[in-house]
Amino acid sequence: GGKAKLGSIGRHVKQVMLRSQLISGAMAVVSALSKRLPKTTKEVWLKQLIERRGKRCAAVALANKTIRTAF
Repeated sequence: GGKAKLGSIGRHVKQVMLRSQLISGAMAVVSALSKRLPKTTKEVWLKQLIERRGKRCAAVALANKTIRTAF
């Protein structure tokens, strides 16, 4: 009855297509969000993350959040 271990979609795991699709989709969301105001709490979080860390890092964080939500 413990927690399920999620695992990684990092570079060393051989899921290259999944990782690239998630990150490219996240980059599309990040670039669209940079041109408008955030509407949801997730978008507010993402906008603040873009300001703190940059677009690429925010896209990877969003891809990670997306795969954890899907799991």
